[in-house]
Amino acid sequence: MNGVYFPSGVYPNENNLNSINNLDDKEDNCFQSIIDVLNNNKKKKATIYCAFPNNSNKSFEGIIEDIHNNMIIINEPVSGKWVIIMMKYLNYIEFEEELDISQ
Repeated sequence: MNGVYFPSGVYPNENNLNSINNLDDKEDNCFQSIIDVLNNNKKKKATIYCAFPNNSNKSFEGIIEDIHNNMIIINEPVSGKWVIIMMKYLNYIEFEEELDISQ
């Protein structure tokens, strides 16, 4: 294997190569939407659930301080720690307050 994953058993050939490129565009748009929602909800308390390569899962609870394309920075008030979480490990995020989803 070359490490390339094709969703739903779609493999590239001359006929469907453009549709695979369109999937990448849709994923990029979805990812950007997540970044936008997180940026609208800075300073809110959240629980961030992550999965790591060694099959371990971990959650982080804190205040979202900043968001970048590849990371979320949170402040954990209980421990006093600041944590940088790589987006590639993100599973989902729960908020205790209503979200601002305006664009």
